[in-house]
Amino acid sequence: MVLSREDIWNYIGCNEEFEPSGCDFKESDLVTLDEYDRCGPAKLSLLARNYFLGAAGRRTTYKRNKDAFDEIKIFPRMLRDVSKNSLGTSTLGLKVDFPIGLSPVALQELAHPDGELATVAGISPFRTIMILSSFASTLLEDVGKAAQNSSIHLWMQMYIFNNRSWTTTLIQRAELSGFKGIVITADAPVDGSLTCNGRNGLLESGSADMKNVDPTQLKFSASAVFRDITWLRSITKLPIIIKGLLSGADATRAILAGASAILVSNHGGRQLDGGPGNDRSLARSSGCCEQTISS
Repeated sequence: MVLSREDIWNYIGCNEEFEPSGCDFKESDLVTLDEYDRCGPAKLSLLARNYFLGAAGRRTTYKRNKDAFDEIKIFPRMLRDVSKNSLGTSTLGLKVDFPIGLSPVALQELAHPDGELATVAGISPFRTIMILSSFASTLLEDVGKAAQNSSIHLWMQMYIFNNRSWTTTLIQRAELSGFKGIVITADAPVDGSLTCNGRNGLLESGSADMKNVDPTQLKFSASAVFRDITWLRSITKLPIIIKGLLSGADATRAILAGASAILVSNHGGRQLDGGPGNDRSLARSSGCCEQTISS
């Protein structure tokens, strides 16, 4: 069987050690994200691999996301004087070198001993946005200090926890550490189940060293609603970005409740299986917020 790059790990057993051919990082000249996507998991422990590759249900939404990127087509226009060009733009008043940022990824020490600090070091030459996960394996204060003299704009991701004081405390810490935005994940009112028992296996092993929250105590608020965005607006002057919306109707309600922006996201297919790929959701959501703000 010839496995395509997007499904090779779908056929590898949860407890099976495996390394695709041509994945010696010292000898191979890896260029594309696809190559790192194919080879990278082999460099992780089984616990870490199952956590990072974990997806919901039959991995349908996860695969739809990857297929969607393959369907993007670029139609270049020729003879357009490209001697001087720039991909620079701005997001919520923050200037960035290109319209690509880093979404929150938890527990990065599972992939590198320096964890999130290695990510900061890797992108520090670029003016872009890095969203730090509330489940980071590095103190948010240390990340803020590491990014202090770089071009990075930091946003802090978190949830509306059932104990509101946890959310409030994280926001206050982020403010004091120089973060410039608060990202609220809206699509996880309850814990999702990952393939290969990716999340629970990690927690049960004691390998999930979360430095900013206590995983034994925290619990998401299953009763969170749009008016909670208004509450968040009342406790911080930082912009509130709502992550995990998939429809124009929800995006509109979020903006009316006080959100400064939305991130169209299906949680990488890790929370709910069977949903649309992000490309479909982006098409359904685009335009709604601009119309809401101008009306």
